[in-house]
Amino acid sequence: MPAVLNGLEWQTCLRRIQFLNRIENSALIEAAERNPPTAGIEIYRGREAYGFLLEVICGLNSPLLCETAVMGQFREFCSQARFPNTSWGWFLRQLTSNVLVDAKRVRHDHLQGIGSQSYGSLVRQHVKGMPAVAVLGAGQLAREILPWMIGKTKARLFYRNWLHAKDLLPEYPEVQLDQYSADDAGWEQKEIGLVIAAPMKAAEVADWIR
Repeated sequence: MPAVLNGLEWQTCLRRIQFLNRIENSALIEAAERNPPTAGIEIYRGREAYGFLLEVICGLNSPLLCETAVMGQFREFCSQARFPNTSWGWFLRQLTSNVLVDAKRVRHDHLQGIGSQSYGSLVRQHVKGMPAVAVLGAGQLAREILPWMIGKTKARLFYRNWLHAKDLLPEYPEVQLDQYSADDAGWEQKEIGLVIAAPMKAAEVADWIR
């Protein structure tokens, strides 16, 4: 799906969601509908679209069921989005505001007391007692995980994008930063945990570990 000038696009770690005007973008929507299921494109309209968006924001479509990070990502997306200065843009602004209110209500009324709801708390359970942990990635997910590790284990973060990594330095000066490469993968300690906080293929991770 190409980017749309008068549309809105939200990208998470798992999916890319476009908000399209049915009339203005009819040709694009029709072309997308002709794609085979293997293309990975799903189209939702009206109430069905609102329900799907609500499920995503509440973490119901996440690998960690009901995780909270995706709602924070959507809230940040709404605060930075450039809504078109049109009636469609006003509609989108109202839509995103309404779905956030509904998502908070759903979480409060139905998604309580079901265990770990953040990737940070899940990671903390798995690395408990480990003297050191390597984190691959320096994006949004790494930011959400690091606070749960600081002061509990030695964290070493391997980045692929220096622009993302350098922003972590003022907040987490105790974290060692290294570029993600085979040359920088060595570590003196024998026992370390490995947290993958980036969209990486298993083969890439296996090569780095070797």
